Amino acid sequence: MTVQQKTLLESNPELKERIREALRLGGLKTPSYYPNFLKNGEEIRGLQRLVAESIRGYFSEHRRPAPLDAIYSRVMEKIWILRQDGHWPSAWNPRPTKRTIDRRANEVASRNPLENLTMTDGKAFAIAAKAGSYLPNPALFEDVARIVKGAQP
Repeated sequence: MTVQQKTLLESNPELKERIREALRLGGLKTPSYYPNFLKNGEEIRGLQRLVAESIRGYFSEHRRPAPLDAIYSRVMEKIWILRQDGHWPSAWNPRPTKRTIDRRANEVASRNPLENLTMTDGKAFAIAAKAGSYLPNPALFEDVARIVKGAQP
């Protein structure tokens, strides 16, 4: 064991105990991330709302699913405008990473109410059209449903 590993285990008794238990049982269930996830609930809800608006806006403009790069660009533009107007809370990260926005897009398309904080009547705001590409949920938007239905052969 290296000095760094010893220091880590000595400074984190919970980790040390989990390692002992994993060795004894042959494995452990990974703890849920939800408690930490919900700790920043308002910021996450705000980012999810911006992602949802970006997905809807992209689809309205281009009539096709929004790729993650376009979602990220639109969210960053919205954050910049909110910061300029003084409506972006100073405690929130002013420049979330692309990975953070990608994750929020996955959450907006999730049916899990613990992670999707933008659900309407139990329905996800968006659906994944394919990996890294999202469109507004046709079950929530009649115009999207007509466009999607009209595009089918």
